[in-house]
Amino acid sequence: MVAVSADDRWAVITAQRGASDDSEIYLVDRRSGEPPRPLFTGFDAAYAFVDSADGRLLFRTTRDAPLGRIVSIDPEDPWRRVIEVVPESRHRLSAAYLARRTIVAQYLRFASDHLALLDLDGAPRGNIPLPEIGTVLTLDAQPDSDEVCFAFTSFTQPPSAWVFRLKAEATVVAEEDTGVGAEAVPFTSRGFRLQAEVGGTQYITKLMWFASKDGTQVSMFVVHRADVTPTPETPLLLNGYGGFNISRTPLYDPGNFPWLDGGGLFAMVHLRGGGEYGEAWHRAGMLEKKQNVFDDFIAAAEALVAEGCTSARRIAIEGGSNGGLLVGAVMLQRPELFGAVLCRVPVADMLRYHLFTVGRFWIPEYGSADDPEQFKYLLRYSPYHNVREGVRYPPTLVMTADTDDRVDPGMAKKFAARLQAAGAGGPFLIRVETKAGHGMGKPVSKIIDEEADMLVFLQTSIAAASARAEA
Repeated sequence: MVAVSADDRWAVITAQRGASDDSEIYLVDRRSGEPPRPLFTGFDAAYAFVDSADGRLLFRTTRDAPLGRIVSIDPEDPWRRVIEVVPESRHRLSAAYLARRTIVAQYLRFASDHLALLDLDGAPRGNIPLPEIGTVLTLDAQPDSDEVCFAFTSFTQPPSAWVFRLKAEATVVAEEDTGVGAEAVPFTSRGFRLQAEVGGTQYITKLMWFASKDGTQVSMFVVHRADVTPTPETPLLLNGYGGFNISRTPLYDPGNFPWLDGGGLFAMVHLRGGGEYGEAWHRAGMLEKKQNVFDDFIAAAEALVAEGCTSARRIAIEGGSNGGLLVGAVMLQRPELFGAVLCRVPVADMLRYHLFTVGRFWIPEYGSADDPEQFKYLLRYSPYHNVREGVRYPPTLVMTADTDDRVDPGMAKKFAARLQAAGAGGPFLIRVETKAGHGMGKPVSKIIDEEADMLVFLQTSIAAASARAEA
């Protein structure tokens, strides 16, 4: 990726290693026309160019700061001395821009976005108020403009465009007023912790915490209709991803509303392996630590059952791509806990994934079966290789597309076939979308058909599983 500084002098080249955020930075002096010269090398941390100000270049980095910080460097300094501008905080720094000599910093606080304003020396100037617990989809600012433009969405609000004008509107918003900033939060009788709750006229969004298998505190969002009081009879759709430093934040999904309006709960878990709590959180769920991701997801389901929000066999689980690997692994490890599985475009064969499409770029995240030590832990959780003969697995809909050029569709087909050949329970179905890929850019007509099939499958499977549990 190439960017040009605000003073039009420096071309900043960012090179990344595989699918990771680790990067190197090279500079080109557009005045001299000399070849690119290295600024940050070694792929030992993430670097993202912010812009230039007062003759210095600003970068957002995880170097010596897993949650991110902002540093500056004089490109003409032969010693390349780095000065810290904005230190690492308790929350992940996701992005940063310049607007009229003001740093606009996007922080991920408890998996919800917040926008902070800072001077060029890092002194805080307040926050840009956001409507509720939600996600800043896009953020744009220019060094010569007073306007900060962003798009915002939540679980219950579709994307909307906003403009914030610095001179007229810059105000300090107290942390406790933003909805998810409080540290002193009550525990329920079973150790479940409610940190924040935002309610509208129709739906409620909660941020909750629970303990995973090893005691690690993990958070999740729970959404339901405002007039629904969860009980052990309530069906739950549990969603997760847990990989590649990707943060799962509130997003508006029209496909969730038939489920919510029918009285169900939707929960999104912030699993290790994701980026919600910084690089250390990511690394705690990659390579040989991938089992932590599955343990977190299982613990989320168990916590919701213990809290009386649902019950085993009334839990449906959903995930796509790396999330398809997630639900494929946990349904095999804890088949009695779930009533239905939506396994979308899954990375299902962990011993051969790197031989197809772009799988080789995922080796830094998963490891490779070509390495004898990595082979051992990949085999332990690979969905295709861990289907056991005669085990009663929950109803499963495996989904793929015939022209998926990211996750080879053969993995989904093999996994479905293995379930059908060896597993009891079920049914085990496969849905192959024609003339479609991994999911991005899919026509609305195909999305509607897919959502309808998933909803019917979920409702039918959960009803059948509940009936069996009561029999």
